[in-house]
Amino acid sequence: MNIELRYSGPACSVNNWLIPSYRGGLTLSSAYAKFKDDLCVVFSGDRVRQKIDIVTTPVDITIYCRLPKKIDSDNILKPIIDAVEHAQIIKNDNLVQDIFLLRDQRLANPGYCDIFVHIFDAKKNNIYTVLG
Repeated sequence: MNIELRYSGPACSVNNWLIPSYRGGLTLSSAYAKFKDDLCVVFSGDRVRQKIDIVTTPVDITIYCRLPKKIDSDNILKPIIDAVEHAQIIKNDNLVQDIFLLRDQRLANPGYCDIFVHIFDAKKNNIYTVLG
């Protein structure tokens, strides 16, 4: 298995992810929902073009992204992994065994991000094999 997904578009800062709910707690904001939905739409298109069947076995994921400085590296992982699951590329995000994130902060437009996701079988490859 070798799955490649790409997204280029608006980014959502983690500071905009949570908003107070009317019940007194916190809820995910519409900005976070739109970002995740945008990722999901693009990833779903990649799934159809690549004729990807939903993955039900453990996977490793490598993520290369160009992000604005205001978005912390660890905070970008949740919407990406959620979108991969909601696009029905992996059955459940608990199948992700290892995640490798390579970040590039050089960006002409600070409101946008470029994301490349590489998913591969955790049993056949690992990050050390891929990076060699």
